[in-house]
Amino acid sequence: MLETSQNAKHKQDAAWSCFLDLLEYKADLHGTHVEKVEPEGTTKECVVCGVKTVNLLWVRKHSCPACGNQDDRDLNAAKNILNEDSIT
Repeated sequence: MLETSQNAKHKQDAAWSCFLDLLEYKADLHGTHVEKVEPEGTTKECVVCGVKTVNLLWVRKHSCPACGNQDDRDLNAAKNILNEDSIT
């Protein structure tokens, strides 16, 4: 549906916005909160030493050439977001 539509980006943005609204609603129901963060660069930066590497999208493993840390790409990104000092 999104591949052929001229308005694919708008449909995808609307779906993401709806998902975030539902997520915030459920978080409020259960007494917690949702924090939005800027995910840019979190998959490329090593969580251990902070060195940025170039990762192609289809490579799912993060391998740091500096310290040798190896992790799943998404897990590395999640750890970087968790360790951020200033969450927006």
